Amino acid sequence: MRLHGKHLVKFERGYCFLEEPGRNITWIWPRRVIRGNETTLIVETGFWQYGKLTLRFSSSADAYLTEAQLRKMIA
Repeated sequence: MRLHGKHLVKFERGYCFLEEPGRNITWIWPRRVIRGNETTLIVETGFWQYGKLTLRFSSSADAYLTEAQLRKMIA
């Protein structure tokens, strides 16, 4: 499965979901989170999931909040 286009990032019950509005919902389990720049996160999920995902946000505040939630999942 390939992920592309705009997705909503949601956190529920300790999982991270990438939701494509009106279509698919995909869950990811991060192994490492790297801050690319102010509005970009690079999430490594491992070989058996999706590899490296690049998440781009419209604001740095959204990127910061998502990064904090993803780092909680790793710890």
